[in-house]
Amino acid sequence: MSVFISVVSLGELIFGVESCKDPSERALRAAYMRQLEIRPTLEITKQTAASFAVLTASVKQSGRSPRPLYNDLWLAAQAIEHGYEWLTLNIKDFADLPGLRLSSLQP
Repeated sequence: MSVFISVVSLGELIFGVESCKDPSERALRAAYMRQLEIRPTLEITKQTAASFAVLTASVKQSGRSPRPLYNDLWLAAQAIEHGYEWLTLNIKDFADLPGLRLSSLQP
């Protein structure tokens, strides 16, 4: 089984490194980033954008605000585009999204 990382996730994680003020914690985060950066990445494409739009509209039509979920919706769109299951601990927010196959680790 292949494991990919999204450029969206990389951006969020790099932000965590760049915004860290504690030098030892920043160094630890940077070391983790170097390990993640060698993984194969999933890029954003026109097809990703189309899936993102469908998912975002679905969330809005269900009466919820998609704004707090934007980055997660990009990740979900990438999973749909590539036919992958999306592993998340937050099943409840994404269970009803069209075309998304979910998988969860039980805490």
